[in-house]
Amino acid sequence: MSHPKTRGFTLIELVVTTVLIAILAVTVAPRFFASSEFQTQLNADALVAQLRALQQSRLAGQQCQLQVTDQQFKLAGQCQQLGTQPCLDGSDQHCRFAAQPLGDAPLKHGNRSQFTVSLDDLGRPAFDNCLQGCRLVIAGIPPISVQIEAEGYIHALP
Repeated sequence: MSHPKTRGFTLIELVVTTVLIAILAVTVAPRFFASSEFQTQLNADALVAQLRALQQSRLAGQQCQLQVTDQQFKLAGQCQQLGTQPCLDGSDQHCRFAAQPLGDAPLKHGNRSQFTVSLDDLGRPAFDNCLQGCRLVIAGIPPISVQIEAEGYIHALP
């Protein structure tokens, strides 16, 4: 008596394999298609650092601001020409900070993604009705807010 040759997979093997692939797809796919948590946190840290540099420059009497576009944010004006990194504008001057690319996580003030942050001579917010403080949001996963308090304290919020 000969045993019939078995070919193919059983139904249980196919179901288990399909379930495992579905679980992997649900947990891994968002990491490839969305802005990473690391990039969002990196942007928040860079934003806080550049806002504090802007504040120090304003306290030193320099005329500068932080310019935000859809793709990046950067210091502009006199405060830019203070560092050791070559500026990205083609000049021979050195910049304190290079422009920070935003990637897939835009920086927003309200519903705007293009704006200029300026501070007064005491380092307090002086732009877009922010006399009571302002919140800038990096719309990543998860979103991170950076608060500029009315007194000038700059910090990231969870």
